[in-house]
Amino acid sequence: GFAAWQAERAAEGTRVAYSEQAIGGYPFSLVLTIEEPEIARADGLAWSAPRLRGEAAVWSPLTIDFDAPGRHGISLPVSDGIVNLDLKAEQAIGRLRLTLRGEAESFGAELNGVELSEFGGPVTTAENLRVEIGSEASAAGKASAGLPIDICAEGIRLPEEGGAYPLGRDLARFQAALDVRGERLQGNWPEAAAAWSAQGGVVQVSEFRLLWGPLDLGGEGAMTLDPQRRPLGAFTARIVGYLETVDALAKGGLIELGEASILKLGGMALSKDQTEQGRPIVTIPLTAQDGSLHVGPLPVFPLQPIF
Repeated sequence: GFAAWQAERAAEGTRVAYSEQAIGGYPFSLVLTIEEPEIARADGLAWSAPRLRGEAAVWSPLTIDFDAPGRHGISLPVSDGIVNLDLKAEQAIGRLRLTLRGEAESFGAELNGVELSEFGGPVTTAENLRVEIGSEASAAGKASAGLPIDICAEGIRLPEEGGAYPLGRDLARFQAALDVRGERLQGNWPEAAAAWSAQGGVVQVSEFRLLWGPLDLGGEGAMTLDPQRRPLGAFTARIVGYLETVDALAKGGLIELGEASILKLGGMALSKDQTEQGRPIVTIPLTAQDGSLHVGPLPVFPLQPIF
């Protein structure tokens, strides 16, 4: 079955290579171990790893548990070339569920001891990273009209070489529950993503949480891309630590002192609730439009094309 799948990918222009493979586990399980696997599409999208091991019980062959620790090479095509990423994980485990037709139904992975960098560049680390795609992401009863994706990263440390960070280098948590809606991506990336957006594709964010220094940001909204491939969307944000965050951004030079005063006054006017600890909660609209991130009506900083 693996050999047939490899031949089908080759017919599509995708190269699947490895140095060795071993099959075992019978009679209780089916185990496929691949040394130095590599997958490369014609558009430049590619992935490689030192080792990949998949195992399925004989009574449940469509549920595959996998293990792939070590260094992963990831190549992503962008508008002006290829971005090569280097991802290292002390532990990388997950589960893939297939339909009776052999198509992916859901995918989940958990990585510990993560290091991520553009090849040879500054390194971002995370203690833990979890990703769920497909039915597993909506297993908690969340209705989905598209492709559900759940992402959670904890213990993030930004690279020291990245410059000054007004809120600090350490992010305690980043979490998002997404629903990607629209036509299925067709063709090569990134043109396929641009076409998806032009045809009405949108990412619905039902839950968002960011803990970064004094900032505790949560909310929901929707996002797509504008014709220049910049973020375009609207969110309702609930912010704890609002005043401290504005002060930090002003001190770091990201916003002017006059703008900071306006933001603080407006934020306090929108502060109607409090946490159990008595900290004010500011509920405020965030919009990404015309290449700028707006807090209420005020543009705060520019947004660049994603690719």
